[in-house]
Amino acid sequence: MALKIITAPTVEPVNLAETKIHLRVDSSTEDNYINSLIKSAREAVENLTGRALITQTLEYLISNWPNHEIKLPRAPLQSVTNIKYTDSAGNEYILDVSKYVVNPDTEPGLIVPAIGYSWPSISLRPTGAITINYIAGYPPSNSELPDYQANVPAGLKHAILLLVGHWYEQRQPINIGTSVTQIPFTVKWLCDSYRVHYWGFEA
Repeated sequence: MALKIITAPTVEPVNLAETKIHLRVDSSTEDNYINSLIKSAREAVENLTGRALITQTLEYLISNWPNHEIKLPRAPLQSVTNIKYTDSAGNEYILDVSKYVVNPDTEPGLIVPAIGYSWPSISLRPTGAITINYIAGYPPSNSELPDYQANVPAGLKHAILLLVGHWYEQRQPINIGTSVTQIPFTVKWLCDSYRVHYWGFEA
């Protein structure tokens, strides 16, 4: 199994202005640095929760068809673009959309064969034979004036701010004479309450 980001988020769950208020920073000298911390914190929260916080296009590779359902990493699932598979001779196929059903309302999002169908039974190439392209993340609340922040849970936005604040104050991995923690407990606690459980992967 392998997951790749094809189109990364174009915005962040928290903006620079509100982050600087949290940090109590008035100057613009470190704006670029703070923006980099916001991105890193968002990625950390995504990894801790198994979620995609902002709309992004993902590619998921598996080597074999599962017994039944395919569970897609990074909830919430918005839509599946296509499912491609490659046979042992190197020929690539696109699975017809009529042959599978997508459930974006579960966490994780699911793909199952449509009624009366099963996964293709042809011989697949040894590894990475099946590629699923899909869109995940909390969608914007307004398609005309996209507001990607509105639908991201407040707890996860707060976790990002706390993590940015921690990194902003502690710029080195080790501080002599003080106790060191990799992730503040409050951040982990907030993320744990939103964690998506992917037990029972069948791929």
